[in-house]
Amino acid sequence: GVKNGMIGRVVEAAPNRIVAAIGEGDQRRQVTVDQQLYRNLDHGYATTIHKAQGATVDRVKVLASVSLDWHLTYVAMTRHRDDMALYYGSRSFDLNGGLAKILSRRNAKETTLDYERGTLYRQALRFAENRGLHVVRAARTLLRDRVDWTIRQKQKLADLTLRLRGVGVRLGLFDSRQTQNPKEAAAMVAGVTLFANSIKDTVEEKLRADPAVTKQWDEISTRFRYVFADPET
Repeated sequence: GVKNGMIGRVVEAAPNRIVAAIGEGDQRRQVTVDQQLYRNLDHGYATTIHKAQGATVDRVKVLASVSLDWHLTYVAMTRHRDDMALYYGSRSFDLNGGLAKILSRRNAKETTLDYERGTLYRQALRFAENRGLHVVRAARTLLRDRVDWTIRQKQKLADLTLRLRGVGVRLGLFDSRQTQNPKEAAAMVAGVTLFANSIKDTVEEKLRADPAVTKQWDEISTRFRYVFADPET
């Protein structure tokens, strides 16, 4: 199929459609683009050096910038079969050491700390600080807010667990007393094994009969809806 970034050559243009040739050698094939599927076609005039890696075309025009290094220069200048032209702004390159120096340098990965002593770096910091944009302080505040929010949610869950336990005790689902020895809690008379109502019906009946439990359950249900609708509430 056709993938994003592929380069094709228009071999036929007819009303409501064009035919493009894609691929090289045995992999070369034609693709028909119908107007019903693509109503508008834009003329692409350039591609990035990274996107051009692995591609080969007849003619290449390279627009150089001061961000180039020896690796990008090699890729850009080896994509052509017949002709290659290099364009650059002499003034900007002269201010940065010249064309040869820039195109032959080895660029390691850089961070903002590499420019800590530079004039532009200090100017940017002053610009931010004069407008109240204290980067480190803002980052610290955001982190502290996130930690505080996590702690609050943990406390809410702990409180919710206690309240659910209280609801279970009031419904008679389990004994609130902590039994130390299971053998001592064994009943002297066998319990009833057949009930007229199911557990679900019994629970619903007790809920409807106890206004306090009903109110707590409504509040818990509301809290769950808030959690799914707005996790930070």
